[in-house]
Amino acid sequence: MPITEYVLCALLCLVCMICAYTDIKYGKIKNIITIPSALFAFTVNFICQKNNGTLRIYLLNLAVIIAFSMILYFLHFWSAGDSKLLIFVICALPVKIYADMLRGYFSSFALVMVIFSVSFLYLFFESIVLRIRKTDYLRPENGKFLFFIISCLRGFSCITTCNTVFFTFMRDFYIQNQYLFMMLNFFVVIFISRLKIFSKLKYVIGFFVFSILTAVCTDYGERLLHADYRIFLLFFVLLLMRNFMNRYNYKKINVSDLREGMIVSLNSLVSVTDLKNKMPEKYDEPCSSRLTAEECEYIQNIAKTKNTDSLYVLRGIPFGVLISVSAILFTVFGEIYVNTKL
Repeated sequence: MPITEYVLCALLCLVCMICAYTDIKYGKIKNIITIPSALFAFTVNFICQKNNGTLRIYLLNLAVIIAFSMILYFLHFWSAGDSKLLIFVICALPVKIYADMLRGYFSSFALVMVIFSVSFLYLFFESIVLRIRKTDYLRPENGKFLFFIISCLRGFSCITTCNTVFFTFMRDFYIQNQYLFMMLNFFVVIFISRLKIFSKLKYVIGFFVFSILTAVCTDYGERLLHADYRIFLLFFVLLLMRNFMNRYNYKKINVSDLREGMIVSLNSLVSVTDLKNKMPEKYDEPCSSRLTAEECEYIQNIAKTKNTDSLYVLRGIPFGVLISVSAILFTVFGEIYVNTKL
């Protein structure tokens, strides 16, 4: 690779290490680090890819990863700092590193797959450690089996219906860019799960029957049986792992230790009479529902009157660290892969 691309890779690793440190120490990723670095990396990479004749691939992947990152932010999956860090990474990453990793136009989704794989493995093994230690991280109320069934049927129906439409109207593009559509499936499943109508079993069963009929009545039914069944197997495995990890998503703390920025579980809010009435109207435990200083003070005051000593808060997921580690691993092994091909 040209010397400029090695500089970009070195910059990527350096900024990721700094962001991981600030995320651990301060709990946030600072704009003064990511924004100037992203602008500099984009300028250098733009010139570099233009000289290499890969500018179109670079801009396409840059656009789709920026959109992906922003959607995750607006869905409250992670914070604005995490989104900006991912945008910096794709700005700095040379096209040669990811160009041949996946088939299709959007091969940079290989990076996204690595990030989610590392994050999921981290959460899974951390949950196992917490279980072995018998740490009090259990949710006040574990999810019921019916909720798991509804989640399975709802996810299967969403994926089947979406992929039937995609496969019917853009078959070749769908086949060549399978991973892009897997990410779209992910967003649709999250969005549908937040609609109240799809929390009821009778509507979910109706949606499930509809999705099966649409697949059977089109050519997608055959592809589902011979190729895309792997998507549903992966979805089912991830759902099982998430169901296990959700038991350890919360930790018990003293009310006096409640701090600004924490996310209190709905069960804890409801356990204190009228507490939820003072909270945001759409409080549903996403990143957007982090407590303000005033809300912390209110909770602590009313908890004293209700003789409540402890609450459950959401266990923090260090996405900044996980993105940084994933990006560094992806860059290092990507460089090794590119050099071995030459």
